[in-house]
Amino acid sequence: MQSVTVVSEGLECFGGQGYIEDTDLPRLLRDTQVTPIWEGTTNILSLDVLRAIRKSPLKSVASSDQQGFASVAGAAPKVLLNFRQDVLSRIAPAREKRSLQKEASKLGTAMDAVLSRWTGLDKSQQDMAARELAFSLARIYMDGVTVTLTCCVQEQTLKSSCQQLKISTWS
Repeated sequence: MQSVTVVSEGLECFGGQGYIEDTDLPRLLRDTQVTPIWEGTTNILSLDVLRAIRKSPLKSVASSDQQGFASVAGAAPKVLLNFRQDVLSRIAPAREKRSLQKEASKLGTAMDAVLSRWTGLDKSQQDMAARELAFSLARIYMDGVTVTLTCCVQEQTLKSSCQQLKISTWS
């Protein structure tokens, strides 16, 4: 129910405008409140994530990968490895920027920690940690998107500054 609190606070930030139907914000609040009824609680949704992970075949993992992050030795579900690879490929441009290297490195480390912890759990422990796993994966993905967007914004700002400089020199 964290989403209900976040959306409610978001509406409050807009004041009276947040409740006007033309803004689509009231729809977000309604949808947020009924989604657990339609889809199930986060625990139920987490068990769906767990079921999908368990259906995924195991794949052996090398001790490191081509992107330089340490990896989990042994075997891990292929879907988690694909997820990891997707996140790492998204943040690859950020690893080249000095201002974002620390954040990109933390994401790689966090993903490896999730994989390492996951492969060390037995089935009953996985059941109990399903919600934590789903939330961890969601946070890692959101952080990866944020780092990627930050990288893009920095590039756009730089391009815009260069354009401004070119325009001012010819004026």
